[in-house]
Amino acid sequence: MSLGSTLNPNDIKEGDDVYFECNIRANPKEHRISWYHNDQQVTQNMSSGVFISTKSLVLQRVMRRDAGLYTCRAANQIGEASSQAVYLRVQLSTGGTASELRYRAASERDYGSLLCRATNAVGRQKKPCVFQIVPAGNL
Repeated sequence: MSLGSTLNPNDIKEGDDVYFECNIRANPKEHRISWYHNDQQVTQNMSSGVFISTKSLVLQRVMRRDAGLYTCRAANQIGEASSQAVYLRVQLSTGGTASELRYRAASERDYGSLLCRATNAVGRQKKPCVFQIVPAGNL
């Protein structure tokens, strides 16, 4: 089993689509393939973005809860076998709401609005922080 060949396992972020491929060689041919996330069977759920096809599992718009170990299990009339587990790591933003700014106005032109954005490995902040700088006593 493997994470989709076009995906970088170190760059999966919340909201991304991912897929797994179950690579099976069975004789006699497998008649059932099932998928597991942290040892719990995964079932198709189109409204949640979980799609199961012949030998692949697709997860649309992954979230924090989708991180963990994935395995596929194949069965034929002789028996059943599980793949090695593949760990899905989902990077996420912290959703923090606190911002701090240390700033000293040196002249009248230094007052007004200051905007800032943070960037990290997950991406760039969508909505900037806005600080209103006013002279002391002008609140």
